[in-house]
Amino acid sequence: MQAGAHGLVPASGLAARINVLLDASSKYKNQLDDIEWSLTENTPLLDSANIVPDDWEHMAKLCLEHKGADAIVIIHGTDTLAYTSSALAFLLQDINIPVIVTGSQKPLHAPDSDALNNLIGAMLEARQVPPGLWVYFDHRLMSGVRTVKKDAIHFDGFDTPRLLQGSKAGVSEKIMWQASARDWDAIQITNVHMMPGYPVRHLNALIEARPDAIILSIYGLGTFADQNIALLEALHKAREQNIIVVAISQCYIGYVDFSVYATGRQLTALGVLSGRDITLEAAYTKLMVLFRLGYTIEQIKDLFERNINYEMNDKST
Repeated sequence: MQAGAHGLVPASGLAARINVLLDASSKYKNQLDDIEWSLTENTPLLDSANIVPDDWEHMAKLCLEHKGADAIVIIHGTDTLAYTSSALAFLLQDINIPVIVTGSQKPLHAPDSDALNNLIGAMLEARQVPPGLWVYFDHRLMSGVRTVKKDAIHFDGFDTPRLLQGSKAGVSEKIMWQASARDWDAIQITNVHMMPGYPVRHLNALIEARPDAIILSIYGLGTFADQNIALLEALHKAREQNIIVVAISQCYIGYVDFSVYATGRQLTALGVLSGRDITLEAAYTKLMVLFRLGYTIEQIKDLFERNINYEMNDKST
């Protein structure tokens, strides 16, 4: 990023600017002495707020074109980094090299920037981590499909809050392109954040728009206003119209378990799918990718509740 007329904007020539900083620091330069690297810039350059699902696929294809490398590091803006890393975890399920997504809270040119630390850290980690999708930020390596942005100010801006103690990952499922693949632009998925007194007319308006899926962010371990008959009727209508409804927890640390509270059992009866400990970012990108690949509604319902790439755990009993 660099200063523009109205604020920070993406800047080209990143490789040259990185080399200037490396030349000015023997410490950083020595760390990369035995690493050969090159940089490919996206055209056009994008603020990550402008990234759309089609860009995820473009990045995935670029990664596959470079799969002969020992590892790939993707430099990405922080605002949608967790969405991109989750999407790439599904799109690059079988990649046999590490792909690490990183970025910075402050631009490379800022005197106290964290950009070079994160980039070099990602490159060093890429030499030793297993294949798959990772996020590296502020001296931490995190699962790409589990990462969320928690802080817009401090350097430790990302975390993996939904990993459960004593949980098991289960067996991942293989996903692949289907003959009926759909265009990204044709897929409509929305998120509804439940609140006390949520206006049912809003949910009904969404259902009338016929989205492909609704992500329902509900309370705690999966509780819901089961005395609100109009709300239950709206969810019944969504089921009748073959709209997929999945439930995730609003809690930063937590998971959905419909068996704990009686209010959650109503959702099971209405065909709402449990996202267990999946993040919002992973739930959204998982649904988007499954629709993009061309799976049917029934197949997506089945696959959503299955672990595809360690995005959700089976709660230990």
